[in-house]
Amino acid sequence: ASEQVLRALRALQQPLPATHRPQMSSFLGDVVFWPTEVSGRAFVAGMVAMAVVKVLLERALFPLARKSMPPAAFAGGRIDPNLSFFTIHFLVNMVVCYLAVPDTLWVLAHPVEWRASENLGHALVMAVHIFHVLFYYDSLTTMDYVHHGVSVGLVGSMGYLFLWGAGLHAMDFFICGLPGGLDYGMLALVKMGALRKITNKRVNKWLNIAVRWPGILLVCYIMVVTKLNMGDSAPVGWLPIWLVLFLHGGNGLYFAARVVTNTAEAEYALRMEKKAAKQ
Repeated sequence: ASEQVLRALRALQQPLPATHRPQMSSFLGDVVFWPTEVSGRAFVAGMVAMAVVKVLLERALFPLARKSMPPAAFAGGRIDPNLSFFTIHFLVNMVVCYLAVPDTLWVLAHPVEWRASENLGHALVMAVHIFHVLFYYDSLTTMDYVHHGVSVGLVGSMGYLFLWGAGLHAMDFFICGLPGGLDYGMLALVKMGALRKITNKRVNKWLNIAVRWPGILLVCYIMVVTKLNMGDSAPVGWLPIWLVLFLHGGNGLYFAARVVTNTAEAEYALRMEKKAAKQ
Protein backbone atom coordinates (compact mmCIF):
# COMPACT_ATOMS: atom_id res chain seq x y z
CA ALA A 1 0.00 0.00 0.00
CA SER A 2 2.82 2.38 0.88
CA GLU A 3 4.49 1.68 -2.48
CA GLN A 4 1.24 2.47 -4.29
CA VAL A 5 0.97 5.77 -2.42
CA LEU A 6 4.54 6.68 -3.37
CA ARG A 7 3.87 5.83 -7.04
CA ALA A 8 0.75 7.99 -6.97
CA LEU A 9 2.65 10.90 -5.47
CA ARG A 10 5.44 10.57 -8.05
CA ALA A 11 2.85 10.57 -10.80
CA LEU A 12 1.71 14.08 -9.83
CA GLN A 13 4.47 15.53 -11.92
CA GLN A 14 7.83 14.37 -13.18
CA PRO A 15 10.93 16.22 -11.92
CA LEU A 16 12.56 18.81 -14.12
CA PRO A 17 15.12 17.10 -16.41
CA ALA A 18 18.70 17.55 -15.28
CA THR A 19 19.57 19.30 -18.54
CA HIS A 20 17.02 22.01 -17.73
CA ARG A 21 18.32 22.68 -14.25
CA PRO A 22 20.25 25.94 -14.01
CA GLN A 23 23.96 25.66 -13.25
CA MET A 24 24.72 27.67 -10.12
CA SER A 25 27.60 28.25 -7.72
CA SER A 26 27.62 26.32 -4.45
CA PHE A 27 27.86 29.33 -2.14
CA LEU A 28 25.16 31.74 -3.27
CA GLY A 29 23.38 30.32 -6.26
CA ASP A 30 21.77 32.50 -8.87
CA VAL A 31 20.33 35.71 -7.43
CA VAL A 32 17.27 36.71 -9.43
CA PHE A 33 14.13 38.70 -8.84
CA TRP A 34 11.94 36.01 -10.26
CA PRO A 35 8.28 36.92 -9.64
CA THR A 36 6.49 36.33 -12.91
CA GLU A 37 3.51 38.17 -14.29
CA VAL A 38 1.29 35.37 -12.98
CA SER A 39 2.82 35.68 -9.50
CA GLY A 40 2.34 39.44 -9.58
CA ARG A 41 -1.30 39.05 -10.58
CA ALA A 42 -1.80 36.58 -7.73
CA PHE A 43 -0.37 39.11 -5.27
CA VAL A 44 -2.59 41.96 -6.54
CA ALA A 45 -5.65 39.71 -6.70
CA GLY A 46 -4.99 38.60 -3.14
CA MET A 47 -4.73 42.18 -1.88
CA VAL A 48 -7.95 43.19 -3.65
CA ALA A 49 -9.81 40.10 -2.44
CA MET A 50 -8.73 40.72 1.16
CA ALA A 51 -9.88 44.34 0.97
CA VAL A 52 -13.29 43.22 -0.32
CA VAL A 53 -13.61 40.54 2.37
CA LYS A 54 -12.61 43.08 5.04
CA VAL A 55 -15.43 45.40 3.99
CA LEU A 56 -17.96 42.55 3.85
CA LEU A 57 -16.97 41.27 7.29
CA GLU A 58 -16.92 44.65 9.04
CA ARG A 59 -19.88 46.28 7.29
CA ALA A 60 -22.24 43.33 6.85
CA LEU A 61 -21.52 39.88 8.27
CA PHE A 62 -20.19 40.74 11.74
CA PRO A 63 -22.82 43.45 12.43
CA LEU A 64 -25.56 40.97 11.50
CA ALA A 65 -24.14 38.45 13.98
CA ARG A 66 -23.51 41.03 16.70
CA LYS A 67 -26.20 39.73 19.06
CA SER A 68 -24.58 36.29 19.14
CA MET A 69 -21.09 37.63 19.86
CA PRO A 70 -19.58 38.74 23.18
CA PRO A 71 -19.50 42.52 23.86
CA ALA A 72 -15.68 42.51 23.63
CA ALA A 73 -15.96 41.83 19.89
CA PHE A 74 -17.44 45.32 19.49
CA ALA A 75 -15.60 47.18 22.25
CA GLY A 76 -15.37 50.93 21.78
CA GLY A 77 -18.12 50.94 19.19
CA ARG A 78 -15.95 49.22 16.56
CA ILE A 79 -15.34 45.65 15.53
CA ASP A 80 -12.29 44.11 17.14
CA PRO A 81 -9.63 44.45 14.40
CA ASN A 82 -8.14 41.11 15.41
CA LEU A 83 -11.46 39.37 14.75
CA SER A 84 -11.48 40.79 11.25
CA PHE A 85 -7.85 39.98 10.50
CA PHE A 86 -7.92 36.49 12.05
CA THR A 87 -10.85 35.62 9.78
CA ILE A 88 -9.09 36.98 6.70
CA HIS A 89 -5.84 35.21 7.61
CA PHE A 90 -7.72 31.92 7.99
CA LEU A 91 -9.32 32.26 4.55
CA VAL A 92 -6.04 33.20 2.86
CA ASN A 93 -4.19 30.33 4.51
CA MET A 94 -6.74 27.85 3.25
CA VAL A 95 -6.12 29.10 -0.29
CA VAL A 96 -2.36 28.83 0.31
CA CYS A 97 -2.86 25.21 1.40
CA TYR A 98 -4.85 24.45 -1.74
CA LEU A 99 -2.13 25.93 -3.96
CA ALA A 100 0.80 24.42 -2.03
CA VAL A 101 -0.40 20.85 -1.48
CA PRO A 102 0.68 19.43 -4.89
CA ASP A 103 4.21 20.84 -4.57
CA THR A 104 4.41 19.79 -0.91
CA LEU A 105 3.49 16.19 -1.73
CA TRP A 106 5.99 16.17 -4.59
CA VAL A 107 8.80 17.46 -2.37
CA LEU A 108 8.07 14.84 0.30
CA ALA A 109 8.09 12.10 -2.34
CA HIS A 110 11.24 13.41 -4.11
CA PRO A 111 13.48 14.63 -1.26
CA VAL A 112 16.69 14.74 -3.32
CA GLU A 113 15.32 16.38 -6.46
CA TRP A 114 14.34 19.86 -7.62
CA ARG A 115 11.56 21.08 -9.88
CA ALA A 116 10.34 24.49 -10.92
CA SER A 117 7.15 25.98 -9.48
CA GLU A 118 5.21 29.19 -9.94
CA ASN A 119 4.74 29.30 -6.14
CA LEU A 120 1.53 31.32 -6.30
CA GLY A 121 0.84 30.46 -2.68
CA HIS A 122 3.94 32.39 -1.65
CA ALA A 123 2.51 35.50 -3.30
CA LEU A 124 -0.51 35.21 -1.01
CA VAL A 125 1.67 34.61 2.06
CA MET A 126 3.48 37.87 1.31
CA ALA A 127 0.20 39.65 0.51
CA VAL A 128 -1.58 38.76 3.75
CA HIS A 129 1.28 40.01 5.92
CA ILE A 130 1.67 43.24 3.94
CA PHE A 131 -2.11 43.66 4.16
CA HIS A 132 -1.84 43.28 7.94
CA VAL A 133 0.69 46.11 8.16
CA LEU A 134 -1.22 48.42 5.82
CA PHE A 135 -4.75 48.00 7.20
CA TYR A 136 -4.24 46.98 10.84
CA TYR A 137 -1.17 49.00 11.79
CA ASP A 138 -2.88 50.46 14.87
CA SER A 139 -3.30 46.99 16.42
CA LEU A 140 0.18 45.57 15.67
CA THR A 141 2.23 44.29 18.61
CA THR A 142 6.00 44.23 19.01
CA MET A 143 5.97 40.54 18.11
CA ASP A 144 4.02 41.37 14.93
CA TYR A 145 6.73 43.81 13.87
CA VAL A 146 9.49 41.26 14.57
CA HIS A 147 7.58 38.53 12.76
CA HIS A 148 6.80 40.67 9.72
CA GLY A 149 10.30 42.12 9.57
CA VAL A 150 12.25 38.86 9.88
CA SER A 151 10.05 35.95 8.85
CA VAL A 152 8.27 37.85 6.07
CA GLY A 153 10.33 40.92 5.14
CA LEU A 154 13.69 39.12 5.13
CA VAL A 155 13.09 35.41 4.63
CA GLY A 156 9.86 35.89 2.68
CA SER A 157 11.64 38.21 0.26
CA MET A 158 14.36 35.59 -0.16
CA GLY A 159 11.66 33.45 -1.72
CA TYR A 160 11.75 35.88 -4.64
CA LEU A 161 15.54 36.21 -4.79
CA PHE A 162 16.42 32.55 -5.21
CA LEU A 163 15.04 29.68 -7.28
CA TRP A 164 13.71 27.46 -4.49
CA GLY A 165 11.32 25.64 -6.78
CA ALA A 166 8.63 23.46 -5.21
CA GLY A 167 10.45 23.55 -1.87
CA LEU A 168 9.19 27.10 -1.29
CA HIS A 169 5.59 25.93 -1.45
CA ALA A 170 6.41 23.07 0.92
CA MET A 171 7.86 25.49 3.45
CA ASP A 172 4.88 27.84 3.07
CA PHE A 173 2.51 24.93 3.71
CA PHE A 174 4.06 24.10 7.08
CA ILE A 175 5.25 27.47 8.37
CA CYS A 176 2.11 29.38 7.47
CA GLY A 177 -0.54 27.46 5.52
CA LEU A 178 -2.15 24.58 7.41
CA PRO A 179 -1.17 25.04 11.08
CA GLY A 180 -1.37 28.84 10.88
CA GLY A 181 -4.70 28.73 9.08
CA LEU A 182 -6.29 26.41 11.63
CA ASP A 183 -4.94 28.51 14.50
CA TYR A 184 -6.26 31.77 13.04
CA GLY A 185 -9.61 30.14 12.37
CA MET A 186 -9.82 29.07 16.02
CA LEU A 187 -8.70 32.51 17.22
CA ALA A 188 -11.54 34.06 15.21
CA LEU A 189 -14.01 31.62 16.78
CA VAL A 190 -12.69 32.54 20.24
CA LYS A 191 -13.30 36.22 19.46
CA MET A 192 -16.83 35.33 18.35
CA GLY A 193 -17.47 33.45 21.57
CA ALA A 194 -17.93 30.17 19.68
CA LEU A 195 -14.82 28.42 21.05
CA ARG A 196 -13.17 28.30 24.45
CA LYS A 197 -9.75 29.94 24.62
CA ILE A 198 -8.24 26.90 26.35
CA THR A 199 -9.47 24.65 23.52
CA ASN A 200 -7.67 26.85 21.00
CA LYS A 201 -4.49 26.66 23.06
CA ARG A 202 -4.67 22.88 23.41
CA VAL A 203 -5.19 22.27 19.71
CA ASN A 204 -2.58 24.84 18.70
CA LYS A 205 -0.05 23.18 21.00
CA TRP A 206 -0.36 19.93 19.05
CA LEU A 207 -0.42 21.73 15.71
CA ASN A 208 2.96 23.24 16.58
CA ILE A 209 4.70 20.21 18.05
CA ALA A 210 3.21 17.61 15.67
CA VAL A 211 2.80 19.50 12.37
CA ARG A 212 4.39 22.95 12.11
CA TRP A 213 7.79 22.48 13.74
CA PRO A 214 8.41 18.93 12.41
CA GLY A 215 7.27 20.05 8.95
CA ILE A 216 9.62 23.05 8.95
CA LEU A 217 12.49 20.85 10.16
CA LEU A 218 11.73 18.25 7.49
CA VAL A 219 11.70 20.79 4.65
CA CYS A 220 14.96 22.30 5.97
CA TYR A 221 16.50 18.82 5.96
CA ILE A 222 15.26 18.17 2.42
CA MET A 223 16.85 21.44 1.25
CA VAL A 224 20.21 20.30 2.61
CA VAL A 225 19.90 16.79 1.15
CA THR A 226 18.88 18.17 -2.24
CA LYS A 227 21.90 20.49 -2.26
CA LEU A 228 24.24 17.66 -1.27
CA ASN A 229 22.75 15.45 -4.00
CA MET A 230 22.81 18.04 -6.80
CA GLY A 231 25.95 19.96 -5.86
CA ASP A 232 26.70 22.96 -8.06
CA SER A 233 23.76 22.12 -10.32
CA ALA A 234 21.37 22.97 -7.48
CA PRO A 235 19.51 26.25 -8.14
CA VAL A 236 20.17 27.58 -4.63
CA GLY A 237 23.52 28.04 -2.91
CA TRP A 238 24.56 27.21 0.64
CA LEU A 239 24.29 30.76 2.03
CA PRO A 240 20.52 31.19 1.47
CA ILE A 241 19.94 27.61 2.61
CA TRP A 242 21.73 28.19 5.91
CA LEU A 243 19.88 31.48 6.41
CA VAL A 244 16.58 29.66 5.99
CA LEU A 245 17.71 26.89 8.34
CA PHE A 246 18.58 29.45 11.00
CA LEU A 247 15.66 31.87 10.58
CA HIS A 248 12.77 29.56 9.62
CA GLY A 249 14.12 26.75 11.77
CA GLY A 250 14.44 29.14 14.68
CA ASN A 251 10.94 30.44 13.99
CA GLY A 252 9.48 26.95 14.23
CA LEU A 253 11.38 26.08 17.40
CA TYR A 254 10.65 29.41 19.12
CA PHE A 255 6.91 29.40 18.50
CA ALA A 256 6.56 25.70 19.36
CA ALA A 257 8.25 26.33 22.72
CA ARG A 258 6.23 29.50 23.25
CA VAL A 259 2.90 27.80 22.54
CA VAL A 260 3.70 24.83 24.78
CA THR A 261 4.70 27.15 27.65
CA ASN A 262 1.67 29.39 27.14
CA THR A 263 -0.67 26.39 27.11
CA ALA A 264 0.87 24.96 30.28
CA GLU A 265 0.42 28.30 32.05
CA ALA A 266 -3.21 28.50 30.89
CA GLU A 267 -3.88 24.93 32.05
CA TYR A 268 -2.40 25.71 35.46
CA ALA A 269 -4.46 28.89 35.80
CA LEU A 270 -7.59 26.96 34.85
CA ARG A 271 -6.90 24.29 37.48
CA MET A 272 -6.37 26.96 40.11
CA GLU A 273 -9.69 28.60 39.17
CA LYS A 274 -11.53 25.29 39.46
CA LYS A 275 -9.84 24.56 42.78
CA ALA A 276 -10.78 27.99 44.13
CA ALA A 277 -14.38 27.55 42.96
CA LYS A 278 -14.73 24.33 44.97
CA GLN A 279 -13.55 25.96 48.20
